[in-house]
Amino acid sequence: MKGCRWIAAIAAATAGIAAAQVTYQWTDITPPGGGVMEVGTHVLEGNRLVVRGEFQPAGAFTTFHPVMYSDDYGKTWKLPETKLPLPVLHMLVDDALPGVVYLAEDSNLRTTLMGLVRHEGHVYRSDDFGRTWSVASPVPIGKTIAPFGIDPLDARGLYASYAENYVDGSCPGLCTGTAFTSVVRSSIGGADWSAPAAMPADSRFFVGPTPSAPRRLFAASRSSGIYQSLDGGASWSKFPSMSGANLWMRADPLRPNVLYGSFYYLSISPGISYTFLVRSQDGGATWRQIHQYAPDFAGFAIDPARPNVVWSASESSNFSRSENRGDTWSLVPYPGSGAPPSSITFSPAEPNVVYVVRSGRLYRGNALLPQPIVTEYEYEGDRYWLTSLGGEAVFQDNRQQPGDVHRTGQRWGAWLPGDAPAGAVGSCRFWPKPETGLRTRVIVLQGPECEFLRANPGWILEAENEFQAVPPRDGMCPAGLLAVHRMPNMKADLNFRWVVDPAVIAQMRERGWVDEGVVMCARPMGSNE
Repeated sequence: MKGCRWIAAIAAATAGIAAAQVTYQWTDITPPGGGVMEVGTHVLEGNRLVVRGEFQPAGAFTTFHPVMYSDDYGKTWKLPETKLPLPVLHMLVDDALPGVVYLAEDSNLRTTLMGLVRHEGHVYRSDDFGRTWSVASPVPIGKTIAPFGIDPLDARGLYASYAENYVDGSCPGLCTGTAFTSVVRSSIGGADWSAPAAMPADSRFFVGPTPSAPRRLFAASRSSGIYQSLDGGASWSKFPSMSGANLWMRADPLRPNVLYGSFYYLSISPGISYTFLVRSQDGGATWRQIHQYAPDFAGFAIDPARPNVVWSASESSNFSRSENRGDTWSLVPYPGSGAPPSSITFSPAEPNVVYVVRSGRLYRGNALLPQPIVTEYEYEGDRYWLTSLGGEAVFQDNRQQPGDVHRTGQRWGAWLPGDAPAGAVGSCRFWPKPETGLRTRVIVLQGPECEFLRANPGWILEAENEFQAVPPRDGMCPAGLLAVHRMPNMKADLNFRWVVDPAVIAQMRERGWVDEGVVMCARPMGSNE
């Protein structure tokens, strides 16, 4: 009966899966002459892409290349100026250092009649998003180092999986095996690596860290389940899970207690098993099944700019897409044909864009733009900074030092031009020139303040119309909108804060900040935002 209750609970939990479809317009942007394995997106510049795979562009004859890059959203592709070897095992885009990408080249243990030559491997680094590459560190013969995560507490910190390999005598000269896997850390951008920590030898699917849990890592052991480290990989312990097996684990980047996993359950009926997608909201103490099918590790993705949005390639012909962390789902038809997609990658700089790799083809998916969200950060203990750009938010979440930069929890909604209420106007974003001695971002609405700063030679207009808001009338906002107050610190090292919470306004007044009144009227946040 216990097994029956479990099956009944699973069936009841699938009620949130909807049949409605979400429209994405897919464009095949595969580079010429090859197949794509991975795509990386620039955190601040949506036009810049880098892909890993095997490519033979026109004129390359018999030469294959492992990397290409694009500066125009994938309309055209270029080969790097630096020649790179094949094969390249893995690619990591560093969102804390915009433009930095890492590649892992495996070492080779053997020389064979088929042309394979025994050689060391390398970790490569590009500082210009794929145009040029340099060796960050050599990898000894018989070992593999593949970067998988960046350290939010250290802009040059980097985590990598580590493996020690051997020649398998069951097929002399052809096969290799892995004797040991672990995690290593670099403190200078891949140029140095720590000693590997003790953990299960068959570990895989390494995950983390995240901005909300910057010292926590996860790994999945083939034989003994999920392991976690709470000290940046220095030590590992078994992670508690449900009665069954968690095949992989993923962590929400902004909510440390929200975890996702693939759960394997062996039925009491001989020869029958189930694999479900599950979620925990209490750090793994309890779990809830959120989808009747779980994808492979690479088939599940969390939007880093809007983590309430998750995608799962778990259906035969559709993605399951959720805007509320898996409570309900909509369907997005797969692009192309062939096997289910092997990779889902978001573009933080473009909140309506997703990239999908399927059967070696690369597709760019476009949907309607979501409404902007303005997010506040605190740094240096008493200074504040705003952004409405998803890419800037992802960059700042992953680069918390120097300055102890972190979200304050204060957010408010804005509008796109086509959806804004009557009377709404666009934003103007300014930054002071160095000679002014100031260092504070200023966001105002189009109108007298924008024109005053535009004409002032001490200020740089960085951008316009990133969002729209409604100007107040006689210091008041229309019913249903949020009143945004502007508060300067009244110090020589000037800084502003934009606040919608009355309790925070009162706190800032007590700290000596001045309330200049309502400067814009904002959109209340939706329940899924």
